[in-house]
Amino acid sequence: MNRVKEGIGKVEYNSPEATEAIDRFLQSAGFEFECSKIVGRKFENTADHARYLRNGGCSKIIEALAAPVIPS
Repeated sequence: MNRVKEGIGKVEYNSPEATEAIDRFLQSAGFEFECSKIVGRKFENTADHARYLRNGGCSKIIEALAAPVIPS
């Protein structure tokens, strides 16, 4: 996403950065991709979802995605 924001490219879902982010997400979400299956419920609207996040929901996933990437 930074590449698009900086005007130097488009989102490439097969790039190493994107693949790393998807892998982090899946590992932290128990290899599930659908939100309602991850949290065990459906959200009424964006405000309901925001409230859930504000109250600590999905913190494991957010922390995994926010962690610094260690170059290999």
